[in-house]
Amino acid sequence: MAARTEGPAPTQELLEDDRRMSEDQSSDIQVTTSSVSTVHETASERSARMRISDWFVLEILATGVSAGALIALVAVLAKYDGKPQPDWYYMSLNSLISWLSTISRACILFFVSEALGQSKWVWFSQEEQPISNIRTFDSATRGPYGALELIWTLQGRHFAALGSLAVVLALAFDPFAQNLVHYYEGTVRDTSNTATISSSSYYGSHGGPFQVDAFPVEYALKTNVYNVFFSRDSETPWSIPRYGCPSTNCTWDSIVSLDARALCANITEHLTQSCDGLSSDDINCTATLTKSQIDAWALPYDPDSEYAQAVGFVVKAVNSSQAITYTNTTTSAIQFVEPLKSSGSSPGDPVIKWEATECTIEPVVRKFRASVRNNDYSEETLAIWSDRALVRMNYTEDPDYLGTSPDFAFTNDTDYQWHFYPPWSEELTHLKLRPNQSFIYTLSAEKAIAKFLRIIFTGYYWQNSTEYGYNSTDPEAALYASSDVLQSFHREGRSACDSRRCDVKLDRFNRTMSSVAQAIAKTFRDSQDTTYGHLEVTVTHIAVHWQWITLPIFVWVLGAVALFGTVWKTRRRRAPRWKNDPLPLLFLYQDGGEKEGDWERPRPRPIPDIDTVKVKLHGVSPHL
Repeated sequence: MAARTEGPAPTQELLEDDRRMSEDQSSDIQVTTSSVSTVHETASERSARMRISDWFVLEILATGVSAGALIALVAVLAKYDGKPQPDWYYMSLNSLISWLSTISRACILFFVSEALGQSKWVWFSQEEQPISNIRTFDSATRGPYGALELIWTLQGRHFAALGSLAVVLALAFDPFAQNLVHYYEGTVRDTSNTATISSSSYYGSHGGPFQVDAFPVEYALKTNVYNVFFSRDSETPWSIPRYGCPSTNCTWDSIVSLDARALCANITEHLTQSCDGLSSDDINCTATLTKSQIDAWALPYDPDSEYAQAVGFVVKAVNSSQAITYTNTTTSAIQFVEPLKSSGSSPGDPVIKWEATECTIEPVVRKFRASVRNNDYSEETLAIWSDRALVRMNYTEDPDYLGTSPDFAFTNDTDYQWHFYPPWSEELTHLKLRPNQSFIYTLSAEKAIAKFLRIIFTGYYWQNSTEYGYNSTDPEAALYASSDVLQSFHREGRSACDSRRCDVKLDRFNRTMSSVAQAIAKTFRDSQDTTYGHLEVTVTHIAVHWQWITLPIFVWVLGAVALFGTVWKTRRRRAPRWKNDPLPLLFLYQDGGEKEGDWERPRPRPIPDIDTVKVKLHGVSPHL
């Protein structure tokens, strides 16, 4: 077996001033020298390669490149954190992260390996050490197993231990870097299309000729309100205004529109309650609102009674003089009385719990923010403006003239309008309104809606285990579906009742009136203008989990400390700067020595020009 190698020149510390020639021959290795040059250790004659090696230029440069790759990695991730995934033509974000982490890791392993190699000479320059440590240091530069062995050998008391730890932890460098990036679905605006939603600054519609005291309501409003009671659609389409969203996600800036809201108050404390015996075993309980003369009754369950349990409610529209809470409204207040709980009892100890509620629905101007998320529509109310003024329109002289009139009882309702002046001029641009222009709700529309609500929410309704009954208290009840509305309301609230017990949830009339107000508001908004919004599409977004960057940074810090600590130790100990070069060991000493007293000092071996030295291996024995 023969091998032919050419190695680099040794470091300058090994060159001697005198010029010698030697030739060693043995049965195993033959060395021939074609030419030898005398090299003087002066600054002017140093080669560029040795300058670079002596000053650790490549190692320091690798440290900077590694740090630069990490900084670039952090900068790219910070730029795209929480933003859509970049659509690059030649490279993906994951590929870029892999490249940067690989470059950083490769540079770290390079300068750490050189630092470990140089630490070997620092280690032996401090004091006498076992020669086997040379192999331990050399193994540490080759992989994590040798690095762990060196850590154990040094017991962590040397800069080389930090470098060895960096080599071990570098195994997890790439997995940690790849785990920095996670993905999730997010939305971005699509400027190629727009979203639309209805809004209104005017409502004055009605559904037919004037009848007795008011116009009938328009069909759209009647349909929306009826759907509150008759629709089985859980998505409540009667409350959602008309909108267009070509994608599953849309947003709008703040919108101002004519709207309606329900105001409700609990007036149970104003009830007068009593229970009277129908016979020695049977009782009848009543609750009365004295001011408006509204009575409700209930027959509690009794197994010994010949009467079946009967429960019901009464609802009635009252004027301002009969109202308890809402005495200053321009429309009728609606009072509602119902037993919430009824069970077996005696005349002296009735088990009846009553609830009385008074509500009214009024027009308002509402500022809100609408959105569609995954096809689910929602609104956030920002502000409500309820102040309004009644004005009379002078259509014969000047259409823009508004004259106030305190008395309109004997004039045509169509001559009067309610005007709202909300102080939100910036949000009114979507309606193309002037800053001082008003929102308008006509008196004729208000009277039509008030009559509609008065009729459908007036009457008695009761039910027992075998039958039900409805009694209207309004002579015009036939104009609208009052009986059907109250029957639906009764069954919705008492669907869980049985023949013995019936418990009803609190505030169910409040919730119903709020739904009716939403249906009326939808009618207002769908009658006029359109507001444009922003279309959003779903794209993949970047989420950076920054905790995973800690290990790459920590590995770099360990390597940098190991390198610069080794450089400092080298200068302090004046150790030779041979790093991982094995050739200095071959030419450091020649056989034999010089006698100094009783000690034999090794004689320096003449150092040839390594670039001209050639070796050949002859007849190597397989046994030691």
